[in-house]
Amino acid sequence: MRTIITFVVFLCFVWPTAASSKTLPEIPFSIYKHEQKAYVKFIAGRDVYDIDFYGGQYARRDIVERVLIQQAIWFGGYEHTVKWFPVQNYSHGLQKLASGRVALMGTPSWLSDLNKDKSSYLITDPIINKNDFLVGIYTSPYNRDALKAKTLDEILALSITSTRYWFVDWRTVKVLGFNRVVESRSWVDIVGKVSKMQADITLAPFEASPDMKIDFFGQTLVPIRDIRVALHDSRHYAVSKAFPDSENIHKAIQKGFRLMRAQGRIKRAYVECGFYHPDTQSWPVLNDMVRARAQLAQ
Repeated sequence: MRTIITFVVFLCFVWPTAASSKTLPEIPFSIYKHEQKAYVKFIAGRDVYDIDFYGGQYARRDIVERVLIQQAIWFGGYEHTVKWFPVQNYSHGLQKLASGRVALMGTPSWLSDLNKDKSSYLITDPIINKNDFLVGIYTSPYNRDALKAKTLDEILALSITSTRYWFVDWRTVKVLGFNRVVESRSWVDIVGKVSKMQADITLAPFEASPDMKIDFFGQTLVPIRDIRVALHDSRHYAVSKAFPDSENIHKAIQKGFRLMRAQGRIKRAYVECGFYHPDTQSWPVLNDMVRARAQLAQ
């Protein structure tokens, strides 16, 4: 019989995802410190492997991805327990992954980031393909100028915040032609700047609720309607080669995701958590608008 227990101790918390008469190997995953409580609330005492609906109050792409990777390893035949290792941000997580301090990051990484140190990783097939990562342009619900921006010129005139540690986001902001870029250190910093209107907008995945708003520690961001942005890179899980039994863990992930894709589970999970939000599918893509203008100017 499988059981779930949560336990917080100093720098990490342990989540045994399965229990049996034998001692199971422990797989350490990284998790952002600000996501620990949201993850526990989403799980809500359920067995991770029994979760078949990925929506709900605490569902977000990054939270759901932590469930999907555990299910993939299990469905791939690798029984294990999970130990969550808190990290400050994405780059900190990659550092711990390369060193083998964690076996996996809890969420996928951009292929371009993994390729910078690809000798350190066993990289999985993409969980999100290169042209499928489309996000919203989020602002404060009190920022009237941002909310009424509709044309390409109006949107590009807004100030945008991101962090250079997110290479794909940072590159996209620059390529699109935003002139007023406010640098932030982390997602926490980004939300704070937009909420306080120190920057007009940021890029963020859509949420599952009908209004797609982001609620983050008492701060609320809302999407500018009828516009999306494409982040042109694929997303992959990676297993640290420095972690014991990394090859078998990688094989289990590949097998598990093949089974889950065949079931339609992965696409459904991204729909139910709001990442592929049905209300945004017909929204125009800002990158296409910028490209069309450039072609006309030639």
